[in-house]
Amino acid sequence: TWGKMACIFYLEANSNEIKDWILNESTEENILYNFVAITYSDKADIRKRLKKISFKKNEFSKISFLIYSLLFLDEEKGIIFLDYKEELLINYLERAKSIELSETDYLTIEEISSYMEDDIYYMEELGREMREDEYFFPLEISNKLLKECKEILNNRN
Repeated sequence: TWGKMACIFYLEANSNEIKDWILNESTEENILYNFVAITYSDKADIRKRLKKISFKKNEFSKISFLIYSLLFLDEEKGIIFLDYKEELLINYLERAKSIELSETDYLTIEEISSYMEDDIYYMEELGREMREDEYFFPLEISNKLLKECKEILNNRN
């Protein structure tokens, strides 16, 4: 397992076949480690995948797993290190509204919701001076993402 994870750091993701393999391996290896989740997410190109209209079987759930991994572990959430974190979550939730979701997808949406609630709380606690900090989403984005999460979760069957 660790050998495969280490190989991902050196693997050049220069074809869709390799990107698909990386996405599949991310869930096979149960990579709940932020340092690896960032690498898997980048090399599987989940940012670009979320711009697609349709997904291969289980592809969206595998993307969900990676986003969950970026949000879930430790105090230093992996997602804060992504330059495109806002775009990633906005596109993810937009796609989630238009497809049939799995339990993995709902778990990820619940985690995004929790993350946004925490983000809003800390911004309000720390005052306006922290809102420009790169580690926080802008308040308007946090509120928008939280609203979208609540909407999706409220429509859950």
